[in-house]
Amino acid sequence: MTTPTTMTAAPVTEGAYPRLVPDAIRRRLATHATGLALGSAFTADGAGVVLLAAADARSRAGASGGYLLFWAGLAFIFVPSAAVLLLSRRSRTARLAVALGFGLALYMAKVVYEPTAFTFHDEFAHYRNAANLLASGQLFGYNPLIRATGYYPGLAAATDVVVRLTGFSVYTSGLILIGCARLVLVGALFLLVDELLGSPRAAGVAVVVYAAEPNFLYWDAQYGYESLALPLAVLTVCFLARRSGRPPSVPAILSSLVVALAVVATHHITAWALAALLLAWAAVGWLRRRRSDGTDGTDGTGSTDGADGASAGSAEAAEFVPTLPATVTAGTAVAWVAVVAPITIAYLSPVLTRAAVQGFQLITEFHTSRTLFANTGQAATAPEWERAAAIAATLAILAAVPVALFRIRRAGLPVIAKLLAWSSLAWVALLPLRFTADGQEAANRSADFLYMGIAVCFAFLLEPFLDSSRWRRMLALGLVALLFAGGISVSWNFSQRLAPDYQLTNGSAAVTPDDQALARWMLTMLGPGHRVATDTQTGLALGSVGRQDVLTSAEDGARTWLIFYPPTVTSDVLAEIRRSAVQYVVVQMDVRDLPIGDTRFDDSEPAPYYDSPLPASSLSKFDASPEFREIYAAGSLRLYQVVGSTGGQ
Repeated sequence: MTTPTTMTAAPVTEGAYPRLVPDAIRRRLATHATGLALGSAFTADGAGVVLLAAADARSRAGASGGYLLFWAGLAFIFVPSAAVLLLSRRSRTARLAVALGFGLALYMAKVVYEPTAFTFHDEFAHYRNAANLLASGQLFGYNPLIRATGYYPGLAAATDVVVRLTGFSVYTSGLILIGCARLVLVGALFLLVDELLGSPRAAGVAVVVYAAEPNFLYWDAQYGYESLALPLAVLTVCFLARRSGRPPSVPAILSSLVVALAVVATHHITAWALAALLLAWAAVGWLRRRRSDGTDGTDGTGSTDGADGASAGSAEAAEFVPTLPATVTAGTAVAWVAVVAPITIAYLSPVLTRAAVQGFQLITEFHTSRTLFANTGQAATAPEWERAAAIAATLAILAAVPVALFRIRRAGLPVIAKLLAWSSLAWVALLPLRFTADGQEAANRSADFLYMGIAVCFAFLLEPFLDSSRWRRMLALGLVALLFAGGISVSWNFSQRLAPDYQLTNGSAAVTPDDQALARWMLTMLGPGHRVATDTQTGLALGSVGRQDVLTSAEDGARTWLIFYPPTVTSDVLAEIRRSAVQYVVVQMDVRDLPIGDTRFDDSEPAPYYDSPLPASSLSKFDASPEFREIYAAGSLRLYQVVGSTGGQ
């Protein structure tokens, strides 16, 4: 006996008769359509990365056209992925795959920026931590570039594992590690929002909106401890969050504890943000449970409010309260700072204090100390359309967040979903700090965490639009595109958004291959740990690749500028060399090409020095002094040994 084939009515089109399509064929067509959507999105991602690489290559060579290629590459990455995530009817798995490809393609924007070596300031400090651990096998090694980072060894320990397992260099291992972290961040955010809002489409909206966060393209893609800690923090919350507030499994809770402890050992601010979120979650959940237990389905007079009130009360009573994760995370974070890394307070307090002072001046005196869309001390250079996009995106967020919060307040969402959404108000409150020189950094860095709330708000608000009329769907896509363009427009200093042209900087504004070569020569021929006085950029290479103890005012109080600015070797120069126990002096001749108004040797140097041209005699004076002996010369670099210093001859 033959089993009849199940038939499904195909959609009826105007002027056509309905046809019956077997379920097997329908599934095959759906699978083919999904594969086509995935293939198109991934192909566009690859093409976008190629265009970004071409943009950086042209910029590096001093050629024109890089700016247009940069935006074309971002468009190739954004448009197909956003179309699949927001407009299509693909499955949850397909959306997750597209989201992961989208996040990884944007990570590659940082990789192709400089594909052979680390580029950004903090990357050199973390390179030093990894190199210390690989060389000594001990945690908490001395780091002259940023001492506080040495007391948060999570990134260095993870890099050490990758290096030993693969045999790759620290640079290659770092790329792999942060690339995996980016996948964790995007995947955990997608799964978290899908779980809380019950919609893979809403999860796709959240991923695309969070990618508009100004630091997503470069800062959170660098080899830095926050780039690893932030994905782990989101993963911690993802382990604990469940729809309707139901409790997670015991393995999920244990996993969240392990990951949270890793966050504490990796990055201070991320650990504090995670602890604050978990404590708030536990406090609100406890209060809701207490209220539910107290009323027990009554209005306080013994009369019931009906079935709805009873069910709501029972749901609140059953909602998970993360008491253990919150207590362990917060307690460990406090203990880590108190016992392991008390230097963290001294490291962060000056920045936060200056931000608070300038914020107070902004409120009381309407005093601004920064021009929007500009590098510090320079006129705005970003194109008009970018400035307009950034302002329009900000206004869109300011308009959407209150509407979303009003609707979320009445929605039956878990406590953690509402807390994430309400955290977006902190981003709004910190916006004025972007008009201040020091407050801008605090406001910008906070976006890494607070954009999670903005992403949840837009996901909740736009999800109904994406299942309605075509014009509403296109409006939602256009809004998200505006947010993305606006976020990119303020993501990085405009003049530094593409790879630097070494022919123009002459090595004075970037770490060059000559700097790297000198650093390796010193490590091989002289060994690590020597006290070296040099300019800021060359010091990054010597302090990381060379593992030398370069002088900095922030970390050891040295006045490097006092060694270099005098036109002759005066008694003050020699006194500072003795006070700071300097063993070697490295002169970068091209430091004279730095623009007037930029510090040359240390951020603490007095303005009268860097506001004036640097005389050639200030750098050549070491040749004529018997106190110094030249032992290395290549290109624009000169290495002098201080005669009679410890370790010298």
